[in-house]
Amino acid sequence: GDYWIDPNQGCTLDAMKVFCNMETGETCVYPNPASVPKKNWWSSKSKDKK
Repeated sequence: GDYWIDPNQGCTLDAMKVFCNMETGETCVYPNPASVPKKNWWSSKSKDKK
């Protein structure tokens, strides 16, 4: 089910919603933002090397 997790157990403004499957021990943290724009990523300044 869905649960609200507060990492510092203080102000609820920094709490995040997670999904926990107690039967399998799985946890899913919902991304924020939900998607990231596709871009070309380069590991080098040279145009011929990626």
